[in-house]
Amino acid sequence: MLLKRAARGQLALIPAVQAVLNRTAAATIDPAGTDDETRLVHNAKKIALFTIGIAYQRYAAELEKQQEVLMNISDIVMEVFAMESSQLRSHKLAASGKGGNAADMCAVFLREAMDRVEVSARNVIGACSAGHALRENMATLRGFANYDPLDGVALRRNIAGRLLAAARYTVLTVTRLPL
Repeated sequence: MLLKRAARGQLALIPAVQAVLNRTAAATIDPAGTDDETRLVHNAKKIALFTIGIAYQRYAAELEKQQEVLMNISDIVMEVFAMESSQLRSHKLAASGKGGNAADMCAVFLREAMDRVEVSARNVIGACSAGHALRENMATLRGFANYDPLDGVALRRNIAGRLLAAARYTVLTVTRLPL
């Protein structure tokens, strides 16, 4: 549906895909001062555009018949949406001073989501590339999906400790308004 809308000019998807495909080496570099979470979301979006571009280059109008490729691209797009939503919500809670658990949850979630994005992207690249192009596309993917791990075990323990201390599952404390 996204590709059909883009073909009709209703969605500026094609220029975004072309921008990522034309400058893949430069596109792996993010501006200075970008935090890790923002960089992860930004690079996940680039992976989504990159895989759409590779699939479209390989199959063109026949892409809609490639259900497995489309499934993997759809999985990537859904993960990107969830990643960005999590990050924006975490930043909003942090700005209000209520985001201790949200920040830790977001950090863990984004890295796990990026792993899922990378697996789906590998499937698309494998289905759409061969030989030298395969190696180039995989190198580009590795550049986009590169991130430093964090101590997920400690973060999960901190999250669980806060939830146990609160005696309920909550990301933030909600004050109940009188009825």
